[in-house]
Formats: sequence, C-alpha cells, structure tokens
Amino acid sequence: MMKICVVDDEKTVREAIVRKLERLNKPIEVFDIGCGYEALDTVRLIRPELLITDIMIPELSGLDMLEMLKKENNHTEIALISGYDEFDYARKAIQHGAVRYLLKPVQMEELIELIELVDSRLIDRWEADMKERVWELKRHSLSIGELESEQVAAWFDDKTPKVIQWSEQPVSEDAEVVFTFNVNDRHRGEVRTADPRETNVFYDRSEFTSRLRRAEEKWQNESFFGERRQTTADGSDYVKTLLRQMQRLHDQMLKDAKGIHSDDLHEHLYQWFLLAEPLHSSNLKKQCAYLIAALDNVMTSSKEVSVITEEQAMHWLEWVGGFATWEELKISMSHFIVDGLKALHECAVVAQNPGLTAKVLRLLEQSSDPQTSLNTIAAQLNVHPVTISKAVRQETGKKFIDLLVARKIEIGKKLLVQSDKTVIDIALETGYSDFRYFSKLFKKTYGVTPNEFRQTKKSPQQS
Repeated sequence: MMKICVVDDEKTVREAIVRKLERLNKPIEVFDIGCGYEALDTVRLIRPELLITDIMIPELSGLDMLEMLKKENNHTEIALISGYDEFDYARKAIQHGAVRYLLKPVQMEELIELIELVDSRLIDRWEADMKERVWELKRHSLSIGELESEQVAAWFDDKTPKVIQWSEQPVSEDAEVVFTFNVNDRHRGEVRTADPRETNVFYDRSEFTSRLRRAEEKWQNESFFGERRQTTADGSDYVKTLLRQMQRLHDQMLKDAKGIHSDDLHEHLYQWFLLAEPLHSSNLKKQCAYLIAALDNVMTSSKEVSVITEEQAMHWLEWVGGFATWEELKISMSHFIVDGLKALHECAVVAQNPGLTAKVLRLLEQSSDPQTSLNTIAAQLNVHPVTISKAVRQETGKKFIDLLVARKIEIGKKLLVQSDKTVIDIALETGYSDFRYFSKLFKKTYGVTPNEFRQTKKSPQQS
C-alpha cells in the first residue's frame, strides 16, 4: 500500500488534498503531517512513497525539505504545490528532483496522474532491484522468472514485515501480496506482508536471496519425500551412524557387482535404501550419486581399483537431481544398477552390439540438448545405460561421461564466441546448473576461464 504524506502551512489546504486522495479508491494510506521540521521528522519516520508539499512554507520550504531528503538518500517521491504560476518555481522544483509541480487548488485528475506516475516509477525501481536478485540467485543455481508486481511499495519499506510463501499455502486475509514469481519453472511463490509474529519474517529486501534459498530447500525436501516426511539434521550422531552403515553396504555392493551376484546386489541395495530414508534430501542425493558412480565404474571397468572422478560425481549428481520424488529415484537407481548387471551378465557387450559405440558417438556429436545424458542416449538406442558405458570404454578406452563433458564444454565454447549470453546462462544451456563448476571444467579443458576465453576471441574492433 502506497503511503502519502501531505504538508502545507494551511490546514484547510492539507485537509482538502487529503479528502480528495481518500476519495480516489486506490490502495493508499494518507497522512496529514502539518508543516515545518516536525513534518520533516514525521516523513523520516513514515518513509512514504509520495510527499505532497507546498513549495513556500515559512519555517521550512518544500524546496528545502526536498533537498534535505535527497541528501539523506531518501527514496520518497516529492510533488511540490504552489499558488503561484511562475516558471522560476517550476524550474527550481524540477532542478531539485521533484516528480511534479502542481498549482493550487490541486485537481482530482492531477492527483490520479500523480499516483499513477509514482506507482510506475516504483515498479521501474522494483524491476531494476529484482534484476540484481535474479542474478544473485542464478549464482546459487536458482532461477526465478515470471515476476509480477502487486503492491511493491512494501518491498522498499524495511519497517514492513514480509514473508515468502508458496502459492498452494493459505494466505491471511490481512496479507498484501507484494509480488509473485516462479522458481526453476517448477512452482509459484509470492512475497507478501506478514504479521511480525510469523516465522521466517524478513524486513530488509537484502535478506530475500537467503530467505528464498532456505524456503526452496525446504520445499524441495518436502516435495521429494512428501510433506509429512521427517528428516534428521546432517551432522547428528544418528546420521553419522547411518552413513557408516551405508558405507559398509556400499562396499559390499561393489563386491556384488564385481562378482556379478545380482540377487545379492538387489538385496543390499534395498537395505541401503532403508538406511538412507532419514537423510535430508540434499545429503541423500549426494550419497545416491556417489553410489551409482562407483557401481558404474565397477560394472564397466576391468580394473581392480576404480577412482570416481569429479566429472563422474557431478554428472550423476545432476542425474539424481532430475527426479521429483524419492520413489522415482529408487526405481530408476534399481533399474540402472540391478538390471544393468543382469544385462552385462547375459551378453558380451561389443560382440552382441556391433556398431553400438559408433552410434553413441554420432548421437553425442549431433546433440545440442542440455539434458543429453547416458540415460537419454540409452533410451534412444533401446539398450541399457551400463551396456553403453562398457561398450564405449572397451572400444575407445574413455569413459562415456568424459566424452559427454567434452561435448558440452565444446558447445559452451561456441556460445561464448557466437553470443553475448552470460556465463551463467551458457552453463545452463549446456546442462550445468552450477556455473562455477562449468567454469572449472572449461578452464581444465582450455587452460583459461570462460570470460578470459571470450576476451581473447574478441575482434580488435570490439576490444
């Protein structure tokens, strides 16, 4: 709700303006605050979006008040009014940064236009401010879009309590929606005014990024497991015990896979899933990615000791992160691990699949889809992902994931040269939600960061 303060040394003038404003039927709150230094102190306290003040007041003129507020970096918009139609007054008003210069008596139509102008300027300021928030969130692998302004005056008021809420949650009748947005194209949320006694309330807009990150993490955990699912805090003694037990089963499953004991592997995987249940979703996904990377190595390599590379770990973490629920993830992991072992047991990969590696490499070369992965190519060729992993490794001596990373980094390199897109956006377009990891891979491949590479490729005219 827009707050408006009215200042004039004539009470009748102030009251006339206040009455007109109140009849406009707009979401505004109007304050008659007198005049002089007392009025200035009230403006500093209320911090209105709009101040309407007479330009000529004996104790403290409107021009003096405007200048003092501007020096204090106060963002209140100020409209100066006067009973004199003189160009010099209007010129001084504009020079001092007044949003409007109006003649008494102020007409209803002028007040409507004034409020609409201030509202428009508020929205412009909010949009500029949100660009910074959007950029900051992208750095944390969070994308917000479809922002729609409602009552953005509250956004800049650090005395108004605000809270982030998802659209499916009930809203108090007294709450005022500040703006709405979506997160990662998955669900909609809103910032609304709040009761100070509510939880997770914030006042200053600088807190928005950290609050949204925590709210999104909580939403992901609840939607992944189901709202009633209780998780245990990372670092607790109970979680440490669970992780030790999971590691023992992890080691046993590697032996099962090496010996092609599919029934034992299936049983140990089931036990591992049960132990993983109480973990927070972020920790659980890391454990799942580590397990599947280790088993993929064992099932596709003849080496006794297999080391998981950072590229492998990140690839499987991205894959794991693509599942909306724990049930879906368990089913897909079981399919990959248990069925993959059976597929390797039933056929000699290269002998039974002539030309498979060539087909895989061709699809990899032709694809520009950021979601391209071992699983998507396996689905296209109607074979098990482990079969592809082993075939590629047998015939090229390289891991499929290393070839996939090289292809994505190559696409990123082309985008750096051919477009003006940010590194964050290029990382997303090549399938990396974490632009810092994309930059790390890029530097590992080409010896320079993406930005350094882009600078070296600029033409002399551009630089």
